Amino acid sequence: MQFELEATVLNGKVVTNAKELLANIDNGLKHYDYVVTENTYEQAKKDRAQLNSIVKMVSDERKRVEDDLFSEWKEDKKNIMDIEKKIKQCADSLGQGITDIEDVLKEEKRKHIYEAWQTLLDSKGNGEHYDLTPKFNEKWLNKTTSNKSIEKDLNAIYDKIIQDLGFMETFLPNDETDIAQIKEVYFQDYDLMRAKVKADDLKRIRETVERQKQKEEQIVQEPLHFEQSIPNEPENKVVEQNTNWAEFRVEGTREQLLELTKVLVNLRNNTSFEFKVTNKGEL
Repeated sequence: MQFELEATVLNGKVVTNAKELLANIDNGLKHYDYVVTENTYEQAKKDRAQLNSIVKMVSDERKRVEDDLFSEWKEDKKNIMDIEKKIKQCADSLGQGITDIEDVLKEEKRKHIYEAWQTLLDSKGNGEHYDLTPKFNEKWLNKTTSNKSIEKDLNAIYDKIIQDLGFMETFLPNDETDIAQIKEVYFQDYDLMRAKVKADDLKRIRETVERQKQKEEQIVQEPLHFEQSIPNEPENKVVEQNTNWAEFRVEGTREQLLELTKVLVNLRNNTSFEFKVTNKGEL
C-alpha cells in the first residue's frame, strides 16, 4: 500500500490530498480483511507488522507536513496568546479599579438611604426607631435606581409597619414580658404572621399553667374523700382490717403544702390511705 501526503499553500490556505487518500484507503485495506485461522496465522502476523509500519509512515508524513507548513505558526501562536494575556491583565486591572469605585459609591448611597429612613421616622414624630436592615433592598444601590423610587419604597415600608403594629394590638396579651417577646419576633423581619403565631403559643402556655395551678389549689382547699376498692376474695376467706386514725396540724408555705398534698395523693392512689382537710388558715 502506497501513501504519499502532498501539501501546498493556495490562496493563503493549506491544501492537501488527504481527502483523495482517504477515499482510496478502503480499497487498499481489502487485501487485509480476512479471518485469522490456523492456516493464515503466520500471514496475519506479517500483514499486521506491515500495517503498523504503514501507520507509522502516515504519522511521520503528517508530522513532516506540519513542521514544514506550521513551524513559524507555532511560535507566532504562542506570541499571539501572550499578547491576549497581557491585554486581558490590563483590562482586569481597570475592571478592579472600576469595581472599587462602584463599591465606594454603593456604600455612600447605602449611608444616604439610612439617613433618609431616619429623616422619614423623625418626620412622623412618634419617637420610634424601626430598623431598616430587614427590609433593605440591595437593588436600591444600583445606579439605575432613582432616589424618587427609593423614597417611595421607604414610605411604603413605614406605612406597612404602622399598619402591622395597629393590627398587632388586637392580639397582644396584657403581660409585658409576653408583649416584648411577640414584638421581638415581629421586628426580626417584620413578619406579622410569625408574631401572631408567637402570641398564640404564649397564650396556650399560660392557659396550660393556669389550669394546672387551679387544679393544685383545688386539692389544697377542698376536703378530699377516697374510697379504696378491695379486690374480690374467695367467699370462704374472711378479710380482717383495722382502721386507725390520727389528727395533726401542718404548717408551711403554700408551695410546701402543695408538695405535701401531692405526696398524700400518691399514697392514696397506692394504698387504702384516706385523708381530708378539716381546717386551714394563714398565720
